Amino acid sequence: MANIHDNQANYWDASSAIKLRRYDNRFERYRATLLDNLNNHNRRRIKERKLNLNFAIITQLNKKIYLLKYYMHIE
Repeated sequence: MANIHDNQANYWDASSAIKLRRYDNRFERYRATLLDNLNNHNRRRIKERKLNLNFAIITQLNKKIYLLKYYMHIE
């Protein structure tokens, strides 16, 4: 009887280990996805910031060119 009980205990341990491993894998995948999303988000934000900066520089240049043309009476 003790033998059957031992087998049953081993069976439950094995199944719990499998469940834990599955859970662990799922968690790792989830973590990887989160990190990917975060990296993509940061990359996108950096791109946007660069674009905004470029846009600001171009606008300032356009303003200066416009003022120069205005004061120099250039068409």
